[in-house]
Amino acid sequence: REKEGEKEREKGKKKKNMAAASSSVRTTMQIYRDLYRVARHLGAKQGGNGPVLCNMVKETFRKHMHEDDPERIEELRQDGIRLITNYMGLEAMEKSPDPTTKL
Repeated sequence: REKEGEKEREKGKKKKNMAAASSSVRTTMQIYRDLYRVARHLGAKQGGNGPVLCNMVKETFRKHMHEDDPERIEELRQDGIRLITNYMGLEAMEKSPDPTTKL
């Protein structure tokens, strides 16, 4: 019975680990999609650079696809989030009616 209880605990741990992994994969996918959208948008604004920028996003993600160091993965994720946040801030400043905030 003790072995059965131990097996059940192990199954529970595996499920928690899989849920955590699935959560991080989803977050990474969301960042990828956001960066891809930003690349398409920037490409359209810059006169047709969209495919080139989208390719850069794709290649960067492919390059780090097999990264297994959790600290490095988090660092890469934070870099992507920072890029999206900076872009959104610049867009907001450009659209701002306040002339002191425009670039």
